[in-house]
Amino acid sequence: MDDRISPQELYELLPQGRVLVLDMRTRVEFHAAGHISQARFVGLARAMRKPGLLEVGDAELAVLICLSGHRSRWPLERLRAAHPGCRFVDLEGGMLAWWAEGLPSVRR
Repeated sequence: MDDRISPQELYELLPQGRVLVLDMRTRVEFHAAGHISQARFVGLARAMRKPGLLEVGDAELAVLICLSGHRSRWPLERLRAAHPGCRFVDLEGGMLAWWAEGLPSVRR
């Protein structure tokens, strides 16, 4: 199973909808450094502790994001087990790769 998606692939999928973008970074990283506008802050600790409580709705694909693409890999198996109807992948290279591609992000 391919469990990574490139920044460009994610960028092209976002307008099509039904893609859930879950940011695993800290709240400070999410707000201060910037994030993908469609991203929802989840945080790694929450995803690891309570994967079943994470709402995925009717999303067909959930993309986990961190700064470099390492932390976001940790909860993949737990989330897959808790939500078998949704495909979970992580963003290859994380936000560093997203920014390196010159893709848009927001700060709030």
